[in-house]
Amino acid sequence: MGVTANHLSYVFKTQLGVTIHNYLKHVRIEQAKLRIFQGSQNLTEIAEDVGFSSIHLFSRTFKANVGVMPSKFAAIDSTSINK
Repeated sequence: MGVTANHLSYVFKTQLGVTIHNYLKHVRIEQAKLRIFQGSQNLTEIAEDVGFSSIHLFSRTFKANVGVMPSKFAAIDSTSINK
């Protein structure tokens, strides 16, 4: 693209107000929430499909961003669907 990684990061943060890393993390977590809602994959498959290197990293990141562990989110979600 003709720009350095540092310049690209600077422009991204300046224009969108968030770092590339945090943006990608947000997108991955939102995709994981959708996949949990669909209920056709287990959490390990979801973690791998949305780009996390391990279920442990996925679980830690998910809890930090959503406030509950992915397994708890899945349980809450399935309870609301069954009502």
